[in-house]
Amino acid sequence: MTDVIRNAATAAHSALNAVLLASMLVASSPSMAQTCAAPAVWPAINVPTPMTTCGGEHVADSFCGGNFQNPGPNYVVRFRLDHNATQIMLTGADGGFDPVMYLSDAAHSCDSGECLAAGSQGAPINLAGLPSGEYWLTVAANDQDEPGACGSFVLTADGDLSGDDFIFADGFD
Repeated sequence: MTDVIRNAATAAHSALNAVLLASMLVASSPSMAQTCAAPAVWPAINVPTPMTTCGGEHVADSFCGGNFQNPGPNYVVRFRLDHNATQIMLTGADGGFDPVMYLSDAAHSCDSGECLAAGSQGAPINLAGLPSGEYWLTVAANDQDEPGACGSFVLTADGDLSGDDFIFADGFD
């Protein structure tokens, strides 16, 4: 009888852990917040994280002074640059989706279409030489894609852009 109770308790514990893990993933999913009003934040631990433009808002008709048309929904990230990262890379797009990214100063509205730099897969955005401060990063479909085009991608940086403070043995980071 005790084995039956032990097995039932173990199964209940495993089910509860699965529910908790699933709810944490949904609550922290980068695809949940991807608008100008509620931008995603850079992941606290800079691990490549799959994201998607699908379900995002269409933030601007074009970017970089009208040089690039915006055919689909966008993924919006706001981050603080403190010069511990020198570039942002875009990789891992699914087939048929060719994402690009646009960097703008947070002094401008997210939906202004302004940009300081543009990048794509194989062409990272260089952060060197930019002043410390708040920035927007907007991911969009390539302007040659069909209207409404969306898909998955991965953003990474070569340093921490989360803005989180970590406590180390000798103080804050």
